[in-house]
Amino acid sequence: GLLLCRIMPVVVFSPFLGGDVVPVQVKMGVGVTLSLVLFPLVSDRMGALPISALPYISLMLKEVFIGYSLAYIINIVFDAARVAGNLADTMSGTQNGQLYVPQLGQQVTLFSSLKVQLAVVLFLTLNGHHVVIQALADSFVAIPLDDFPKFSGGFWPFFDMMLRVFAGMLQISRALAAPTSPAASLT
Repeated sequence: GLLLCRIMPVVVFSPFLGGDVVPVQVKMGVGVTLSLVLFPLVSDRMGALPISALPYISLMLKEVFIGYSLAYIINIVFDAARVAGNLADTMSGTQNGQLYVPQLGQQVTLFSSLKVQLAVVLFLTLNGHHVVIQALADSFVAIPLDDFPKFSGGFWPFFDMMLRVFAGMLQISRALAAPTSPAASLT
């Protein structure tokens, strides 16, 4: 159960797994399969799990939070493509044309749709899904299931990492939109 709590947010919120197009049953199957594959790695490092309700629920909430954090970091690539498409549409004056992109579950502009679809294809072609699975496995080594993370430096390193990831998304989106920006057309 704890293993699924970390894996399922990554599986459910990953655009490269199809977004709203893929049925929930398929996503659950992928999550359970990944859990079964990663269980031998985790079972060797696990100690005794609490049997009372409150400590176990707190461990589950920790795992869900870590899963959402990993999903946020994975989605940065696709959000950068979406923002780059929005910038391109704004610069070209086609901002009013909107399409529904099932991977994101929202309406986006024309270039955003193109760039998100291209990002998904490139992500899968370059074996990004293998990197995600490896990152999940590494997360179980870094933060074990049966223990809470040690915040010796306080909570700031976590927030600093999230801010850096967000800043990286903005930098990547600006670089992706550069061919259509006015500064690029002047050179």
